[in-house]
Amino acid sequence: KNPARDGCFRAQLHALRLFHPGHGWLDAPRGSAAWAAAVGGFGLSGLIIEAQLQLAPAPATVALQPIAVDSLAAAAAVLDQHRDAMLLYGWHDARPHRFGRGIIRVGHARAAAQQPAVPADTALPAAIRPLPLRLWSPASLALANTWMRWRWQRLRTQSLAAALLPLDGADSYFAAYGPRGLIEAQWLWSLPRFPELAERLAALVRQQRPLIPLLSSKLFDGAGEGVAFDGKGVALALHVLADARGKAFLRAFNALALAHGGRPNPIKQSGLDAETLRAALPDLDGWRMRLDRVDGERLFRSELSRRLAW
Repeated sequence: KNPARDGCFRAQLHALRLFHPGHGWLDAPRGSAAWAAAVGGFGLSGLIIEAQLQLAPAPATVALQPIAVDSLAAAAAVLDQHRDAMLLYGWHDARPHRFGRGIIRVGHARAAAQQPAVPADTALPAAIRPLPLRLWSPASLALANTWMRWRWQRLRTQSLAAALLPLDGADSYFAAYGPRGLIEAQWLWSLPRFPELAERLAALVRQQRPLIPLLSSKLFDGAGEGVAFDGKGVALALHVLADARGKAFLRAFNALALAHGGRPNPIKQSGLDAETLRAALPDLDGWRMRLDRVDGERLFRSELSRRLAW
């Protein structure tokens, strides 16, 4: 939950063993071409048979210290200041007149006599039935943001599972989008370019006034490879209603993100197109050539890889 300190999942992945129908068994130690193709391309280079992972002892509980911020630029400074924390992420109000205000949660491991029990029904189910009518509106969003700020502004001690997965148990949040559902977008920008991006994004929200029930921030300190989501800087993830206004806002947001040197997360960008991905990732063709050496026939494809033409 703090990729700036611990890296993304691939930082914990030491080796893979793959099976490819055309090449047979492939041992892929960390840093090899086969490892890079699999880890940098959503696993579309063969069947993953074995994986060697780096584990770490889990703390009994996590103390979450809240730090209030009044803007996304201030959030970036707080995230950078606490980059060595065990957990580090932010929640932000995305309403036009309060855009960027929020809470940065800084987590520290704590020992406890007994691990807090996690109720079995807190995990999100495989599918959530939407409500017949959309409940998210300016009024309900105002109430939700007020409640979230009150809830998160206190020092809390939680189980590791609860601290890692703050949206577990939030079935009603997702159901409230109604039959049309939501669209998510996630981009990463370098720290020097982030303040201007944040200012332009706030202006865009004031101009178009989309309904954004969720806006979160994280700090990264890695290196992007292939289409994998990683790099150095601050990432923002947001949810908008999947209606005409939300889709129009996301088109403008993607253009703004691209203009400020952003790196998109393809797996959380259903509105992303191949042209935008290519413009955002100048090394995409070189990475595709490396993927071709492992799976030149492209036997392993997905809806995502077809839509984004990698």
